[in-house]
Amino acid sequence: MSNTLFRKGLVFGTVAALATSALVGTPAFAADEVVFAPTAGTSYNTLSDQTFSLSASLAPGQVAGNAVQIKYLIEATSGAVRYKAGTAATPIVVTGAVANGQLDTASAAQVVASGATSTSVNVLSFALTASDSTTATTSVKVTAFVDSNNDGLLTTGEYNTARTVKFVKYSEVVPTVTLTTPKVGDATAKATVSLADINVAQLTAASYKVAFTATGTTTVTDVQVGSDSTATTASLTRVLAADDVVTAQAKYGSTLLGTAATATVAARNITVPVNADVTVVEGANATGSSARTNSAFAVQLAVKDTASTPAAKAGVSVTAAITVSGSLSTSRTLSVNGTVYNDSTKLPTALALTTDASGNAVVNLVPVGFAASETITVAYTAQNVTVSKTITQADAAFSIVDTKDDTASANRAIAKGGSVSFSLKVADQFGSAISGSARIKSTLTVNGTAKTATYTAVAAGLATVTVTDDQTSATPGNDSVALVLETQNASTLNWAVSNFAGFGAASAASQSVAIAVSASAPGFDSVPTPTGSATKFTGTVAPEAYNTSTTALTNGVSILNVAAALSTTVAGQQVTISGTGLLFRVNGKNYADTVSLFSGASGDFAVTVYGHTAGDQTVTFVTGTTTKTAVITFAAGAPALVTLVTPAQAQVGQALDIVINVTDKWGNAKATPTTGADAGILSVSSTGTGYFASAAPVANAAGKATVKYIVGTADIGTAYLSATLDLATDVTSAKSIEFGLTDADVVAGGHRVFVNAEFAKGRTVTVSVDGVRVYSKVQTTDNAVELAFTQKKKGAHTVTVRISGGIVFTERVITN
Repeated sequence: MSNTLFRKGLVFGTVAALATSALVGTPAFAADEVVFAPTAGTSYNTLSDQTFSLSASLAPGQVAGNAVQIKYLIEATSGAVRYKAGTAATPIVVTGAVANGQLDTASAAQVVASGATSTSVNVLSFALTASDSTTATTSVKVTAFVDSNNDGLLTTGEYNTARTVKFVKYSEVVPTVTLTTPKVGDATAKATVSLADINVAQLTAASYKVAFTATGTTTVTDVQVGSDSTATTASLTRVLAADDVVTAQAKYGSTLLGTAATATVAARNITVPVNADVTVVEGANATGSSARTNSAFAVQLAVKDTASTPAAKAGVSVTAAITVSGSLSTSRTLSVNGTVYNDSTKLPTALALTTDASGNAVVNLVPVGFAASETITVAYTAQNVTVSKTITQADAAFSIVDTKDDTASANRAIAKGGSVSFSLKVADQFGSAISGSARIKSTLTVNGTAKTATYTAVAAGLATVTVTDDQTSATPGNDSVALVLETQNASTLNWAVSNFAGFGAASAASQSVAIAVSASAPGFDSVPTPTGSATKFTGTVAPEAYNTSTTALTNGVSILNVAAALSTTVAGQQVTISGTGLLFRVNGKNYADTVSLFSGASGDFAVTVYGHTAGDQTVTFVTGTTTKTAVITFAAGAPALVTLVTPAQAQVGQALDIVINVTDKWGNAKATPTTGADAGILSVSSTGTGYFASAAPVANAAGKATVKYIVGTADIGTAYLSATLDLATDVTSAKSIEFGLTDADVVAGGHRVFVNAEFAKGRTVTVSVDGVRVYSKVQTTDNAVELAFTQKKKGAHTVTVRISGGIVFTERVITN
């Protein structure tokens, strides 16, 4: 080989001389002049039975024509290696038979690429022989070099780059498989896989897989891995349930690699949501399944836990998908939680949300450019369950309702000469009062004769309309009144009739209310009583919390007369029901303390009464001039609260009575059980000075227990007492008592004398100043008591304090 090599950059001569030179350059021992790398991928490791290819070319700046002189030195450390050299134009695939040659164990061969030209990229492919492909991991060192002297040998000074290729046994491959934790309801499983430093780009793509299994089936699902080893998803043969086990394992061909990743399906920690859990947030712009056209509103999913009585669950991950009827555009947009969309295809399909402290996942929506009757749908997905609600855009539709008539009765009943008042509210379906100029036109017809219409202005959506019968006949006929909503045109000032939904289910421009007129107002034919019981209800009805919302209530008493409640079968007779501290529920609405309703077609009426004060509660019924009462007895609820009744201070050397009160959540006394599983759930304990005479648990009667607390004569200090109700979640009350000896002291301040006494409960404290008794009284507390006595004469004074039981002392003080 010639030792007179020069680098191209140092050659001086003509271009022709360069062209005729077999190799131009200077001596070099670096490997940078020969680029030698895998034909695909970057790793130099492959599986033991695979073919691996490297490509060789000259680095930029080298003489391109010298590429024909690239040759290879192959050195096997163990195992027999098959090899074949070629060009990129004729890719090499070594199979079965030996191709260009075979290199035995621990030997070397120097080969040249077949068909190599000055413009081609040389390619070398090689693989272990079949007999060696599974015996051991084998490394092969391959050196690409420029045979500048064309002697077929790698000689010192020739450009070269060496690579070591490792053929790894399947059993020694350590894949990394990450299995996405599956959830209840999944029908697919997802995993990512990496074969460490194996060059997967040179593997057969269809053979590189992840094998999935799931509990309950013997079927193995193989899914091809993407070239970038991204998440691979498999469709399983079953829908996953709680505690199912899913596995994912790397696989090549028919061989499993490494160990399987395993995941157990966790049970849902929420109550399975249903469509009814998705609601419109009620307000001025939304109600039920409607929202005011092109106004802001919100939709929420209420998520609850899995307790026997489910409660709101915060912190739950939820996604929301939003769709609309029609298409969005620059003039028809939808804001979703503050982001405005003008392309329907861009609307969120999995908007990430988390339930708040109330268990709600909220989507705030603001449509623009929508028309009435067009829709927006929000579909929530929580722990693999999807529920949805479709909201329809709606223009305002005003209605008139009588706020004092939740029976929606189309009838009234009066005695002749009587009056009927309607407390009307004009509002749209979203509860917003009508604005602008509006009035109610009322036309009374008395026994078939129409009277002159009257008009009542609507102010802030409210109007009170009163009509009066003027019949004097002993057999009066019936009346009726037509109520019409009219609005004024702001430009023409003309009044026009407006449609409204009035009483009952009717909806028209004019609504007629029948008024039954009798010679005298009917009364009750019997005392209204609780359903199926005597006048005094003796069943166990637990007190119930209540408010004036439409929230469903429990533990109420229904008062419903099977026979006619009124002495005549007349519809529309007003009945007022009242009871202090009670709640009355009529037709889904709640009223505190009192409610007025109207009798039904047969003269009956129904109301449900709720209370949270145990004991007898009186309900009063009034119709016309008749009054009746019924008594309902409510029982206390379950034990829920405990309190300790103790003094702040007490004297030592006594057995002190400690009172413990047990109540339900509304403060009604409740005895803890004396038998059964919950017997003795009330207990007491103490630390510090003294001790309880009775050991826990403590039984109590009528919601009260009295326990002796023992303190010795020398036990000066503080006692820390506690009483505990052993409930599902324990409830504890704690108090402290300072124990001390009876004592007093005397001080002077200005022109006054101060005497302080403490721990003197039950004892007589007597104070004398200069021999004159100025105070004598039995003390009612052990707390420190300060007595002040004004002295008109300044100077020295002798103060004597006597406390019954033998304490006497005298102090001399000076006042100013």
